[in-house]
Amino acid sequence: MENNEEILDSVDETIESNNTIEENNTNSEKIVNEKEEVVNSTINSAQTITPVNKSNGSKALSIAALVISILAFLISIVSLIIAIGSSVVGTITNNDAIGNFTDSFNNMMEEDSNYTAQKINTILEVYNGSQTGTKTKDFIDKVVLSNSKYPEYIVSISYNSSVLSSKEDLTQIKSVIEDNKTYNITFDYKSDGAIEKATIVEE
Repeated sequence: MENNEEILDSVDETIESNNTIEENNTNSEKIVNEKEEVVNSTINSAQTITPVNKSNGSKALSIAALVISILAFLISIVSLIIAIGSSVVGTITNNDAIGNFTDSFNNMMEEDSNYTAQKINTILEVYNGSQTGTKTKDFIDKVVLSNSKYPEYIVSISYNSSVLSSKEDLTQIKSVIEDNKTYNITFDYKSDGAIEKATIVEE
């Protein structure tokens, strides 16, 4: 009898062990299933989130491209304004430089003209007043030389009611001047102060 009881106890333990194994297997399957559900849930969440992230990334890229385009446009506008401003300033500067050069040149020419007129006056005015025939001939030679050198300042000579300025005519006047006689020489001037005419009168 005792052997039978031991056998029964052994069978019961075996059954309990099998039940425990089955429970453990069931628990293991539940754990596996739960893990699979977590994994599937995570995958689904990732699939759901990814398009959103992609959408947000696309929007960010679009905004960045728009900002870059606007900046490029603004830079081109600023460059254009600077170029136009430089061109205008350059034109104004060039015009000013040309104007200043023209003014300086005109002033220089005016000063040179005044100097030339003064130079002629200084040479000829030495003979102002009463002169001998010889000095009067020298004066006529000086007028001929001045007229040939400075044709813009022609000095004419009035003699015996004739006003002459060419070299031939002045040489003709010189030929009738007598060394032993006395002549009075006077001058008429232009508005700028240059001698315009010399009058020779026999005294």
